[in-house]
Amino acid sequence: AGLCDHRVLLACCPALPPTRAPPTLSFSPIRLQHVMMSGEKAIAVAGAAVYYFDQANTQWTPVDGGMSTAKVYENEDRTQFRVIAWSQVDQKVVINSSLFKELAYGKASDTFHNFADASHMYGLNFESLEDACAFEKAVIDCVAHLNQVAPPRTHTPTHTSSAHHAHTHHLCARGTGRTKYAAQT
Repeated sequence: AGLCDHRVLLACCPALPPTRAPPTLSFSPIRLQHVMMSGEKAIAVAGAAVYYFDQANTQWTPVDGGMSTAKVYENEDRTQFRVIAWSQVDQKVVINSSLFKELAYGKASDTFHNFADASHMYGLNFESLEDACAFEKAVIDCVAHLNQVAPPRTHTPTHTSSAHHAHTHHLCARGTGRTKYAAQT
């Protein structure tokens, strides 16, 4: 399992229809130390190349110089979750996105996943199947937890089919490799 060829990503994505305002392709050169909040702990970590979807040109654009560290963070005191990813090349933050109840998490392939917030549609091309599975499980568990603690807003979240869940369970049952995931208690 390795990174997908960039040309393949352009042909197979996006897996999610745009549900938010069109993103801009620029990102602010914020350093990691400026986005960390007290009370947060990492519950999943994975290596992935990060892309933004350019709606004007209908293509994915790489934003991290090749590879990033992506983490799902939990703030138990505030019942909040977010994804932060930073480039391994220059340590610039390329994703800083709060997870929300209506979040739709898509998979264009076993190792290329995507989600959107009000700013961007993000694509993550994971280093391994194990990283992809653990990261997906963490995000889906966080969204499920958010939906348990308060009623969802007015629009309906996108759900994946039971066949998708069975396929993901089968793929992810092979092990977790170097990815760390702490289950919710």
